[in-house]
Amino acid sequence: MTNFFHGVEVVEVDASFRDLQTTSSSVIGLMGTASAAHAEDFPLNTPILLVGNKSEALQKLGGEGTLGLAIHAIETQQPSTLVVVRVAEGESDGETLQNLIGGVDAQTGAYTGVQAFLGAESSVHVKPKILIAPGSFKGPNGQTADPLLTALIAVAEKLHAIVVADGPNTNDAAAVAASVSAAHPRVYLVDPFVLNLAGVAVPAS
Repeated sequence: MTNFFHGVEVVEVDASFRDLQTTSSSVIGLMGTASAAHAEDFPLNTPILLVGNKSEALQKLGGEGTLGLAIHAIETQQPSTLVVVRVAEGESDGETLQNLIGGVDAQTGAYTGVQAFLGAESSVHVKPKILIAPGSFKGPNGQTADPLLTALIAVAEKLHAIVVADGPNTNDAAAVAASVSAAHPRVYLVDPFVLNLAGVAVPAS
């Protein structure tokens, strides 16, 4: 006698191992500076994948710049998969800003600055979906660094990602003004700064 099944039949197989994959929407693209970093482990303008325990990576980044503090703060809240891009710290805020914005190297054709996130999937096989550059949205005059935000938005559009941007962290009027200038469907403005940053110390290198 033939058995007829009406609807969907599910067959569960328990006999083999299955790979666990990271949810792509939770991958953070983190960009910043770390002047004391080990250059061989964190070369400039190169996507570096960090998963699991970040202690060794923090040691190699050192205590200078924005990357070490940001990674430590993220891990304090929720361990995450990170794609880290280190840029050179300039002699002025304006020069650092240009390094963060980046572009395409005329000599090598390689991506630099925020554009490096576009090459993450081909180099580390992970596509960042949450783009951040902690402490980098204040320009030389304390205003939101619109050119950097514009560059991040352009990259976020291509990656179908979002940008989490720092607010001015001063008063309500400044926060409202920043929210107007940063208004975009892919931008999430955070003001005041993440409270976990208070008192967070990066392990000494």
